[in-house]
Amino acid sequence: MGSSQYIANLDVVSLFKDVGMYRFEGDGKHFVTCPWNESHSSKTATETAIWEGMWPQFYCLHAHCAERTIKDVIAYFRVPRHAA
Repeated sequence: MGSSQYIANLDVVSLFKDVGMYRFEGDGKHFVTCPWNESHSSKTATETAIWEGMWPQFYCLHAHCAERTIKDVIAYFRVPRHAA
């Protein structure tokens, strides 16, 4: 199952679950492992979350990710158009 099917439907919760980066749900948020976790100065679990709604949103507390949005998450998981 390729990640492009989730991107097409903006089902980022299922995408994070499928790739093993989903942690838990709470307070209307879905806590996930940040796609850029390896670049974080601290490797401990932090509050990286996605929200569902009309459009999903992404937020990570690390300064390295301060400017990252759901568009960056989509770009991170994007499969090249020529890939099967």
